[in-house]
Amino acid sequence: MEKKELKAVKRWRSRALFLFLLIFAAVFYQYAMHLMQRFEARKILHEAQNVRTIMRVVSVEYYARNTDIYDASTPSGLKPQAQEEILKLAECDGDIVILEHIPEELPPVKMLYSRGDYLVYFHLENGEERNWEVYRLDKALNVDGMPIRSDGEE
Repeated sequence: MEKKELKAVKRWRSRALFLFLLIFAAVFYQYAMHLMQRFEARKILHEAQNVRTIMRVVSVEYYARNTDIYDASTPSGLKPQAQEEILKLAECDGDIVILEHIPEELPPVKMLYSRGDYLVYFHLENGEERNWEVYRLDKALNVDGMPIRSDGEE
């Protein structure tokens, strides 16, 4: 009887150990994913801050030529050549969208910078430049090829 009980205890211990390792691996995976996303978010934030700094420099250069970098007729709000120059000098390949700028101010008051699954929103508030928000975009719904009816039914 002791051998059966001993085998049962060993089996129970091995199953408990396996379950513990499985739970540990799942928790470790989630933590590692969280750290990777946080690292990527910080990297994108650094790029956006570089873009805004370079935007100041390019704005001064354009101001010396009696023009500015802004063009409201483009989707980004920037002149195409100015946007190319800013992205080249900042050494990044994201998208810039100017939401608001004051003609007397050289850098924008509100802007978006996006690359990949991340979006950085900057807004100047009370003269403070500490208002940077980083969002991770996630696809919630794909409606390609799905007919949408006006009565709300699918």
